[in-house]
Amino acid sequence: MRAPNLTVNPQPSTLNIFMTDPKTDTFLAGRLLNVQLLCGTTAEVKVRQLPLAEYERAFTLLDDEIALTALFCGQDKKWAETLTPESYEALHAAAGEVNRKGFFSWCARQVARASERRAEAAGIEAGIQATLGSLSPTSPPRLPRTPA
Repeated sequence: MRAPNLTVNPQPSTLNIFMTDPKTDTFLAGRLLNVQLLCGTTAEVKVRQLPLAEYERAFTLLDDEIALTALFCGQDKKWAETLTPESYEALHAAAGEVNRKGFFSWCARQVARASERRAEAAGIEAGIQATLGSLSPTSPPRLPRTPA
């Protein structure tokens, strides 16, 4: 099943990538590109500005560049694997540009927060280790005496 933003031209042709003006990407919520599939057909694809509701899912795909690029196009990884390498690179570059001020800014904040939490945890761990190190390993800590 094809997504509504994909139009396939059954006539094989040479790769003709066109892009909308980057200044209008936000207004259009994406960028249109003509790309070529491995089978020789061309397709018009919209690289979309990722909606907030999909940020968390996309974040899990950061280690899978092809799947993430496909998601920006509203497609799945299997679809992306049908693109010519040149077309894939054009889509990947456009996805970075279109989502720089949205999704990728959000990612940077998530990574910064995670780094802060790791630093805090390391500080807590160091404090625990220092406390444990100050206890004498030869004698157990004294318990308070209870009246008999």
